[in-house]
Amino acid sequence: MTKDEIRIAFVSGAGGGIGRAITRRLAADGFVVYAADLKAPDFPDVPGSSVISLACNVSSRPEVDEIFTGIADRHQRLDAAVSAAGLLILAPFLEMTDEDWERGLEVNLSSVFWCGRAAGCLMRDTGTSGSIINIASIGAFMAAGTSASYSAAKGGVVSLTRVMSTALAPSGIRVNAVAPGTVSTPMMKDAIEDEEFGTMIAARTPLGRAAEPEEIAGVTSFLAGPDATYITGQTILVDGGRSVLNYTMAGEKRV
Repeated sequence: MTKDEIRIAFVSGAGGGIGRAITRRLAADGFVVYAADLKAPDFPDVPGSSVISLACNVSSRPEVDEIFTGIADRHQRLDAAVSAAGLLILAPFLEMTDEDWERGLEVNLSSVFWCGRAAGCLMRDTGTSGSIINIASIGAFMAAGTSASYSAAKGGVVSLTRVMSTALAPSGIRVNAVAPGTVSTPMMKDAIEDEEFGTMIAARTPLGRAAEPEEIAGVTSFLAGPDATYITGQTILVDGGRSVLNYTMAGEKRV
């Protein structure tokens, strides 16, 4: 495979459940994946040199810019960039501290802006018609009284995705978002296994279960690939049908 045939991807939050699954899937799709997290994630089950692990705080603009400068210097291209870093801070609205509010926005929204801007510049300057995918959340559309910073940031991701898609379309760059519902990640494992919470999720999700990280990765892979070249500015809800359910009624019983 020649240098021009190698597809390059970047994934932030690659050490988390969703980011890890996305990294594995893109590597399986043939990308060389730059996988970034606060601590360089380990992928012992991914063969060869298809994953390059990096320690990067994506809520720090200088660190983000350094990563993308390195990719540009080494490959002169970027085909896909995925912002999957996330931080869930829960507190009653009137008790949320300024620090928690600002930290939530930095990780969940500012990092998407910084990574998206750096990725967009690299793609534009190298003439790469790439794909940028931002991981949003069903929390962008549904409120809880304890998720002010998270929901506000994820709502911002949805709007930012639309702005980016419009700004980058003339360069042939597509920008979309994926908004998962409840996902069975290590972070959510204890909550999902709690009988009361698990029953509530099943009752309010028509498909009757939480998503697996690989299901989010599959949609991300599609958006990064050749079958999605006419899709941009969209947010795809991957929520098992929860967003279409009338919340005054429980979902249908499983048969």
